[in-house]
Amino acid sequence: MAKKTGRRLFKRKAKKHQERQVTDAQVDANVAYNQNALTAWLNADSVKKNYIPLAESPEVKAGVEKIAEIVSLMTIHLMENSESGDKRIINELSKKIDIYPNKYVNRQMFVSWIVQEMLLYGNAIVLPKILTRGGKTYIDDLIQVPYRKRTINDSEDGYGYYVDIKGNEFDEEEILNFRLNPDMDRPWIGASQEVILRDFIDNLGQANLTTKDFMENKMLPNVIVKVSGLTGDMDNEEGRNEIENRFLSRAKSGQPWIIPSELMQIEQIKPTTLQDIAIDKTIKINKESVASILGIPAFLLGVGTFNKEEYNNFVKTKVSIIAKSIEQELTRKLVIKDDWYFKFNISSLLSYDLIELARIYSDLYTKGLVTGNEVRDKLGISTLDELNELVILENYIPIDKIGDQEKLVEKNEVKEVNKEDE
Repeated sequence: MAKKTGRRLFKRKAKKHQERQVTDAQVDANVAYNQNALTAWLNADSVKKNYIPLAESPEVKAGVEKIAEIVSLMTIHLMENSESGDKRIINELSKKIDIYPNKYVNRQMFVSWIVQEMLLYGNAIVLPKILTRGGKTYIDDLIQVPYRKRTINDSEDGYGYYVDIKGNEFDEEEILNFRLNPDMDRPWIGASQEVILRDFIDNLGQANLTTKDFMENKMLPNVIVKVSGLTGDMDNEEGRNEIENRFLSRAKSGQPWIIPSELMQIEQIKPTTLQDIAIDKTIKINKESVASILGIPAFLLGVGTFNKEEYNNFVKTKVSIIAKSIEQELTRKLVIKDDWYFKFNISSLLSYDLIELARIYSDLYTKGLVTGNEVRDKLGISTLDELNELVILENYIPIDKIGDQEKLVEKNEVKEVNKEDE
């Protein structure tokens, strides 16, 4: 089995990171490349003055936050492989990851931040603070490093990377880097979905601006006043305002307008709706497209109604994939025992109604696979001391023990007694 990098993370001592020898020519070339790439991007037709970053798009942000909320609801179990199956371990390491990974946030907030950083920016960087005290090495803190406070740089050989955090350089094995989608040119780092979502974000932004103008009544008035073109007051905005103030404004709200019949004619038109200008359809289509790209059900963005099968499929696919990427990084970097690993409790997210849940666990109880207290816990009922044992119906026995059933033994004994009497 390959040696886990977690061993190096725990065994390494505090050291000053060696300065990488980079020539001025390399620096100038790198800066010029980045400036040219940025200039080309800013001059592209798709970049407008009203550019909306991915993290500031309401629809994308809502979808990402919903995914993060759901993933962060799961507990993180520390598991151990054994001959009889995997079993859960509860120790200081499991408590650290599942309860207080960071001295400022709990596990729910910690995992939610990781998921949002992964989806919005491609990489979620966490810096483990390892301490040795009393001959024991342990994780003191897992420090979150926001997107704007770190830089991911390629290694000198062009393959691999290191992370610059406030001027300090850390190798890949010294940090936790949670990634979901690999960058196609630099597969060792993650990539966000901004390029894929850009057109939909622009469309939603324009649709929101149009809706805002519509709601502020800037699109089309509900009343049109026809005024005789012979009056000179129609030539400028001041004259038109004067006509409005003289004939169409009253001291009290609701009073009728009194106007000269030969001067003007008032017509009321049907108010334009969002359906008339197809904005609602545009918003719906773009929300469905954003949901599809993010891999979430559209009803999580307010389109359509809740569907249990669709939600469960979302948990088994998108949520499970994100959870697996976090599990593997935690196991690869923080676990030093070969038969230990971290695992999210994915089954806790699946949607069941109470009757279905009771039927499933009652069936497991009668087959001796769970205790009565495990059933009561799933149903939200307090446990009882007398329900901590596995029980089973008498006919659920191994096939080679059929003849050992008490009622069959008694019948055989009766038959033998009768034969002796004869």
